[in-house]
Amino acid sequence: MATAPDDIDFLALIRWARDQTLQRLFRPFRIETWMILGFCAWLAGLGQSGYGVNYFGGPGHSGGRKINSATVSAWTNSATDFMQTNWVWILPLVAVVALLLLALWVAIIWISSRGRFLFLEGLMTRRLEVARPWREYAAEAQSLFWFRIWIAIAAMGFGLICGVVGVLAAITLQSHAEWSGIGIALMIGALLLAVPLVVLAAVAWVVQEEIVVPLMWLRRIPCLSAWTAGFHVIRTRPMLFFQFLVARLILAILTGIAIIVFILLTCCIGGLLLALPYFGAVMLLPVTVFFRFLSVGYLAHFGSDHDLLAAGATRSES
Repeated sequence: MATAPDDIDFLALIRWARDQTLQRLFRPFRIETWMILGFCAWLAGLGQSGYGVNYFGGPGHSGGRKINSATVSAWTNSATDFMQTNWVWILPLVAVVALLLLALWVAIIWISSRGRFLFLEGLMTRRLEVARPWREYAAEAQSLFWFRIWIAIAAMGFGLICGVVGVLAAITLQSHAEWSGIGIALMIGALLLAVPLVVLAAVAWVVQEEIVVPLMWLRRIPCLSAWTAGFHVIRTRPMLFFQFLVARLILAILTGIAIIVFILLTCCIGGLLLALPYFGAVMLLPVTVFFRFLSVGYLAHFGSDHDLLAAGATRSES
């Protein structure tokens, strides 16, 4: 049962997370620690942008060529004619590519669900292992995997609804001037539907990663049971959770700025290195470890049954 802390000194919590990060990674510095924990962090972060940024993104340029409605219409007609002429091989190709992408997406979610428990196990117990925790936390990882799959399907469904409403609004605005009021109303409705869902999804992601997954590792419980325990933690002191969200957001923004500065100072070479699979995860390992200890310290304020470090010390002796 979570006990309600009177208050949390978040500056002290940040210093504690920093000190724990230094102890794990630099006192002493061991290359095998970085290699194995970095590998686990890489597995856990598969399919996520992490603290990276869009290094090469930006508005496109038309090269001076004017794109008007006639040009778009010509392109559309050309694409339609091509599809009608070659549909016999295009449809099977699209189906095969879609199935391969779906299989890759499912595999990434499955592996990253295992990786989250590998990373927590290595960080909390100081055991630099992969095979044993991969087997030992298979049930918890499988529970997290299916929960993430169903949540992703629901999110795609809501996103499809918002997209359909937005497309209908755009078509109405372009095709029927006299219906512009309806089109504007549809556009506003799509935004009103999308913005709260995006905010809710972001908060749910933080709860899952910072509270639910640690509680699954700590108590060896399924994902839904961990969500129930996580909601109890939040209900115990909702303002503390809000402060934790704000503190984490500020730290994430500062981290992002620091990474952008690093990329600029290295003339984008640093960005290329961070984008490399596994190597980028090792470079960012102090950041990943710091944020994990931030949530571990937050949970520890709710009682000994929420203390991951104590549990890790016990498991390392067994």
